[in-house]
Parts: sequence; structure tokens; C-alpha cells
Amino acid sequence: MVIISYMKQFYIKIILISSLLIYSLQQQLSCTLGQNCPLNQGMCVGDFCQCLDGFYSLLDPKLLPGQQIYCNYEQINVYKPLIMEIFLPSVGHFYVGKYWLGLIKLILLITYVSCSYLIYGYFGVPRFIISIMKKFGISLKNFLPDGLIGDSDEEKEEKETKTGGDKEEKEEGEEKDNNENKEDIEDENEETIKPKNPFSKSIVPIKELFRATATNNEKSRGKSTQVKQVHNLDGNDIFNPEIEEALIQKEDLENEEEEENKEEEKEEIDPILEYIFNISTAFWVLYLLDLFFYKFKIYNDGNDVPFVE
Repeated sequence: MVIISYMKQFYIKIILISSLLIYSLQQQLSCTLGQNCPLNQGMCVGDFCQCLDGFYSLLDPKLLPGQQIYCNYEQINVYKPLIMEIFLPSVGHFYVGKYWLGLIKLILLITYVSCSYLIYGYFGVPRFIISIMKKFGISLKNFLPDGLIGDSDEEKEEKETKTGGDKEEKEEGEEKDNNENKEDIEDENEETIKPKNPFSKSIVPIKELFRATATNNEKSRGKSTQVKQVHNLDGNDIFNPEIEEALIQKEDLENEEEEENKEEEKEEIDPILEYIFNISTAFWVLYLLDLFFYKFKIYNDGNDVPFVE
């Protein structure tokens, strides 16, 4: 009798455990709209909750599958932290929950700004960053959504130049000789101008960061170059190779001479302060990398959830 009663208890336990397992499996495979699949965030497809655009299932590892709520996380638009990082560096990282990266970047920024004011008297951008941006044609506008910022005056001039390309081609034959002479003059000017080392430790005004779109230290004007010309009384241009000079090259040369004079007048820099400043310039490398990583969605947010556009 004792054995029979023991067997009955054993079978009852097996039945109870099996019932619980079957119930839990049903809970795992079921999808109830408005409960474990929130309205306007997901939709039931069979026994699964398929998330709508902009929502993601952020699961709690402490809960069983049947207790989870799916499509419960709203994804972040990638342009929000990207724009923040352009104009307010490190704020975008804090916004998406990447606190350590934001803290490191903020410390580098504060260190760089402090050293920049102590050494140069103003806050600027390292020259090598501007040189890299110009060399590879990187512009801050490339990272912003289309249409957020209108075309600049220079870009409008370039477009106008392109639209008038047909007219220029017709006049090409007449101006061919003049252009050859201009190129000879420009080559001579390039030989006399000694460009400043693009990877020097000096800094340039912050506005250069937003103007770094042209390459080779020249501003494109389509097929032409801005030059100084002489006009007669009738308004016709007089080409004179002896007095013609590239204005942009002259402007760059004058700016470089002014900076060199400032550096010569500047007192000797504390080597420790200069060393700290050189380390803090890593902020600008991180600045450009962050823009690329956000733009191409290499980064995820602080919860390791992908961004959306």
C-alpha cells in the first residue's frame, strides 16, 4: 500500500510539472497585442511580435520569455547625437547613454581649451585638422541632413559657374593663350611661396573648421581663378602678366606671415604645458571619428541598440 501511494504522488508531481512546462511554452510562443506586444509599437505575426519602424525589443535578462514585453524601446534618430556632437561635443554621447566616451571627450575638450588660451590667447583648431579636412574634402555640412543648411555664397558661385559651362567652352579658344600665361604666372608664384607646414602645432581660428571645404589652399571658382586685374576706361580687361597676381595665394601668404610674427613675439612655452596641449589635441581626432561613426551608424546607443534615420 505504501508503494502504491508513493507512485500516485510521483505521477501527480509529473503531471503538475508537465502542466507548468506546457503553460510556460504557450506563454513563450503566444503574442497578445496590447499586452506583451504594445499597440502602435509592434504587430503580432503568428506567435511573434514584429516591431514597427523605430522600435526595438530590449529584453530584461532577469525575466522569463513569457514575462517579457517586446518592441518596448524607441530607437534614437542618429542625427540627434550627430548634430549635438558637431556643435556641442560630448553632449551627444551623454544623450544616447555613452557616458564614459562622453566623459573622456569632455575632459579632453576642457584641457584643450584651457591650454589653447594659455599658450595662444584664444581657442582655435589645430592646423593639421584643417589640412586633413581640406585634403580629403571633408566638410561639416556632409554630416548634416540634406537641406538643413542652405548653400553658401561660394557654392552658389560654383553652381552658377557650372551652369555657364557651355558659354565658357565657346570662349575657350579665344582665352587659351591667356590661360597658358596665367598658369605660368601661378607656377612662378608657387615657387616663391613657401607654404606653412600643414602638420605644425599652431592653431587657426575656429571659423576655419566650418570653412574647410576647399583643397590645396585654393578656393575653387570652376575653371577660373580669382585674380587682380586692371581695367581701362571702357571697362575692358587688360591682361598684363607683370602686374597680375593670384589674390587667394597672396591672402594665404599674408595670413601665414602674420601667424609667424605672432609666434616669434610669443614668450617661451612651458614644456609641460606644451606636452599637455599636444596630448589634448587628440580631442580633434576623436571629434572627426565620432562624426563618421555616427553618420555611418557604426556606433550603437548606450543600450547597444542600433540608431535609425
